[in-house]
Amino acid sequence: MNIDVQSATAKPGLGEIPSHKITVTDITDNTSIYWYVKGDINCPDFDKAKHSKLIELAHAKAMEIGPGGFESFNLQGNDYHLQHVGQNEFIIKVLK
Repeated sequence: MNIDVQSATAKPGLGEIPSHKITVTDITDNTSIYWYVKGDINCPDFDKAKHSKLIELAHAKAMEIGPGGFESFNLQGNDYHLQHVGQNEFIIKVLK
């Protein structure tokens, strides 16, 4: 799995203001985009090294979520909300 991380400022139509755009290309060359959104200013910033397990878990869960669907989960003491917002496009929102 190849992971590319870029800072993000806005994504029209997303309804959220992401801090990072995470592009994941898996072994079958399928590409998915994850927008990392902080629930509030006290939530952790995205760090590729620290959040590698988050991306792996989110990507696995994302393959099971249909359009408009979502799933909430806890990982390493933080609560996350994963939402399918478009074709191969998801929001990962950290809540605490």
